[in-house]
Amino acid sequence: RGARIDAAEALRLVRALAPFAAAFVALTVYYKVDVLLLARWRDAAEVGLYAAAYKFVDVAQALALVAAGAVYPRLSRAVAAAAHAASSGRNAGDRAHGHASPALPRSAARLLEWALLATVPAAGLVFLLRIPLTVAIYGAAYADAAVVLGWLAALLPALVLNILAGYVLGAAGRMGQVAGAYVLATVANVAANAVLIPRYGAAGAAMAMLGSEL
Repeated sequence: RGARIDAAEALRLVRALAPFAAAFVALTVYYKVDVLLLARWRDAAEVGLYAAAYKFVDVAQALALVAAGAVYPRLSRAVAAAAHAASSGRNAGDRAHGHASPALPRSAARLLEWALLATVPAAGLVFLLRIPLTVAIYGAAYADAAVVLGWLAALLPALVLNILAGYVLGAAGRMGQVAGAYVLATVANVAANAVLIPRYGAAGAAMAMLGSEL
């Protein structure tokens, strides 16, 4: 309160935040557009089946975001340390050849490895138990959601990997590329939904999501 605002510093902050804002807007559209398209081309019962199965994706996404947020400060420090070490050990000729961004630290690779080791068995378990899980949670009226859950379970490892990779790239100053990737994935997802939803309904939306995640 009462502090002076440096316009140049405020502009620098906005420019730094813009790629993150763009990435999260694109990510939100990407993960919700299939429900809107399903509601447009199919009836409410299909939307309900898809939404029921998609709760497992919501849980996986939330856990991935929590894990990514927890390790993001450490990743940022590791990238900064790697950049400092690289700039200290590189001569002027190396700089002139365009080595602008440092290699991602080993901690980033280990994070993605551990994520896959944790997610692949969990996804396999959800796939194997998709029928009793669906009936136990939602009741027999939602038994058909198990077919949708089978497709969605297959995409869980890719989904977690993509979310964590987004934060890794963000720590390396490449969040603009993450935003672009989700925009392209949204285009691919909408195109696949336009083909698959009219033919397969809720299962078609899950197929489209699996393809775009991969």
